[in-house]
Amino acid sequence: MKQETIISVIIPIYNADKYLKRCLDSLLSQTFSNFEAILVDDGSTDDSLAICEEYALNDKRIKLIRNKNGGPSKARNQGLEEVTTKWVTFIDADDYVGPYYLENFIKYNTDDIETQVIQGYFTVGYNNDKHDTIYPDTKYKYHIAKEGEHSSYIEEENILYNWAVWCKIFSVEIIKKHNLKFENNIWSSEDGLFWHNYLCHIKKIVFIEEQGYYYFCPKVYDSVSRNGKHKPDTDGYITLSKNYKYISTILPRKFKMSNRYASFLKMQYLQNYFKGILTPTSLTDEQITRLESIRPPKNFFISSKRGILLWIANLFSIKFIRLISTFTSR
Repeated sequence: MKQETIISVIIPIYNADKYLKRCLDSLLSQTFSNFEAILVDDGSTDDSLAICEEYALNDKRIKLIRNKNGGPSKARNQGLEEVTTKWVTFIDADDYVGPYYLENFIKYNTDDIETQVIQGYFTVGYNNDKHDTIYPDTKYKYHIAKEGEHSSYIEEENILYNWAVWCKIFSVEIIKKHNLKFENNIWSSEDGLFWHNYLCHIKKIVFIEEQGYYYFCPKVYDSVSRNGKHKPDTDGYITLSKNYKYISTILPRKFKMSNRYASFLKMQYLQNYFKGILTPTSLTDEQITRLESIRPPKNFFISSKRGILLWIANLFSIKFIRLISTFTSR
């Protein structure tokens, strides 16, 4: 009897032919083999698509989706539409995984859809040079954070700053039930936004000691998230702000976060809101209406220098804020 496939692995791919074979070979070498891999080629102009086709031809667990370039959010969303399993995780095409990456997830949780398992990762530079990396390795202690209980571990380790969707396993049922998607108009911070939204709908997070992911992050590297080519536009900032208004209301209460940590989420809301107002391009009437609909209430401002400045700015109309900004920036 054929065993039911348990987990899907979505890999968005754009011009990654230098690293793609390393990524796919590491996935196909998993000790846990009962998975499907969904490769989404996002309009690559190098040999990435040919590599995907070769691997899909040789392994029936691989599905290939061909797409015009639309960014990582659209690619991941298309992958999610193809998922037929109970669980899903993600790998970036320039990264790779150790042989126990999937097994690490499965052995800690296979039934409870309201539990998320998170494992640690290594960072690597060119030729595995540890001196040529931007971020340190991340290894967690075994820890369970539950809804309704304060977790000092989350705050001490600044867990919410690890925005990536890799190293985490997601329930497909939770994603579909709450219509969770990556925002197509955002090309950076989109993964953190998706994860923070997801956390609002689960009851338990399990951090494990295992490290099964290798994050390719050399100091000299051209990545979308770090080169600033795809900073959000006005609509992107509005999307981020609207989402973080919701997240900053739900998440701190769900996991009993301290005011200091809750302020981090509130600032994501406030900063993106005012960035949306102050983008260089002119605002349309429709954008102004959307901004007015998510205007910060008084209780969202925090007692810091920046928080007070934003509170003062919020006393004025959106058009007046833009006008004042024009004069002060000259």
